Amino acid sequence: MPLEIVKKLADSERPKCDIEFIDIQNDRLFTSSEGGNVKIWNKENLKATGELDANQCPVTCIAVKGNILYAGTSGGNIVLWDIEKATIIRELNEHQGSLAKIRVFGDLVVSGDTEGKVRVWEGDTLIHLYETSEEVWDFDLTDDHLYSIRDRDLLVQKIKKTERGHSLSTTKVLEARGPMCRLDGNIAVISRDGMDIHILEDDKAFFKRIGIIKVGRGGGSNRCFGKSPTRKRKEQQRKAIISSALMKSSSSLMLEALDRLRLVGIVYERNLHHVSSRVNIRQRTPFVFKRKEKGQDRIINALAYGQQSKTHLYSGGWDNTVRSYDLQTFTPLSRLDVGQAVNCIRPDPSSSGHIFVGGNNGLLCKILDR
Repeated sequence: MPLEIVKKLADSERPKCDIEFIDIQNDRLFTSSEGGNVKIWNKENLKATGELDANQCPVTCIAVKGNILYAGTSGGNIVLWDIEKATIIRELNEHQGSLAKIRVFGDLVVSGDTEGKVRVWEGDTLIHLYETSEEVWDFDLTDDHLYSIRDRDLLVQKIKKTERGHSLSTTKVLEARGPMCRLDGNIAVISRDGMDIHILEDDKAFFKRIGIIKVGRGGGSNRCFGKSPTRKRKEQQRKAIISSALMKSSSSLMLEALDRLRLVGIVYERNLHHVSSRVNIRQRTPFVFKRKEKGQDRIINALAYGQQSKTHLYSGGWDNTVRSYDLQTFTPLSRLDVGQAVNCIRPDPSSSGHIFVGGNNGLLCKILDR
């Protein structure tokens, strides 16, 4: 069935910064951005009802547990807010790297950072520390396994209880890219080039690939593009590619590098009629760069698992679309253009058939999956 936008913020209502994370509690919606604040919205009509200020430190991820909101920042601290009083309770300063994800598991809150540390909290008390061998983009946790993912692999580690606490041993390393999404008995991950979705059997041993959802077309370099929690990192991606292109010694190599910009939502106008393979590219070739509003499929930024009348998987990315998939047949169901690159997707836990989408330039919309 088709996806349908039932409510979308007008340009005048949008936050000034990109929306990077969404969480839901009862009738309230929480969004975070690099601007250093968390906005609170009415879930039904998307009217702003409050704001929590993190003192201008970019908020990279959030999670709500009861009346407490946990906000991870780029500086490595976790700010705890009393939602009703809109006051900071305290800050947790154990992390050194930028916070990438905070999740709630029952009575526990778990946080992961770019230094590869995953910490388990009970209230504001640290009870476990897991050290992975690589940065964490996304993660999931069970009683006996830790799943962590970055731009090139999914790391599955078994948790062993010892007299001194918990230790990790590697069960499997799989080619994959974040974000990830654990389903009922399966795991959804992104291919290394960021363009397709792979479904793996979560058997804690072999992780056989049981399905591929072909979302994108073309290829890309996993080294140059990553999930970007802030505008700063997004701009760094573009600048690195542009700089690399302009240093190429031939027009063909330069154009090959520039073509990769399409994967992250940029097109360019080029004038090459005076260019040969040996000319000075920086002196002889004018380029004008601009965002592409619509076009071919690009890197996936968001994955989410929703339980409607049937189980659906949702994705969103740089091509400005949200898509739904049937997890029985691994086939696309619907595609919806939301007008901006998508950074996060959050299905309504009340199983009302709604999903909430946040993205670039303050995009926030409520979508019905019929």
